Amino acid sequence: MSERQRLLTPRAASARTTAPRPDLAGKTAIETMADDMRIALTRTGSVTRDDLLQIGWTSVQVTTFGDRARELAVRLSHAQAA
Repeated sequence: MSERQRLLTPRAASARTTAPRPDLAGKTAIETMADDMRIALTRTGSVTRDDLLQIGWTSVQVTTFGDRARELAVRLSHAQAA
């Protein structure tokens, strides 16, 4: 297991994963993916498509919701920093 996988896996396996990600859609998927992006960024310094797939998102979800989730993650990060 790579260092990146080790950093991501404990969070993905924790109780914070309350619903299987493949079952998420719409606003809930965007908000949850944005949260996952912010956590991954904090833990590893970046977040990739592969990171999202590793923690349980499907390729279709990343394609469908990824851009909006990234925008939300950035907005939330800026709001928190202000």
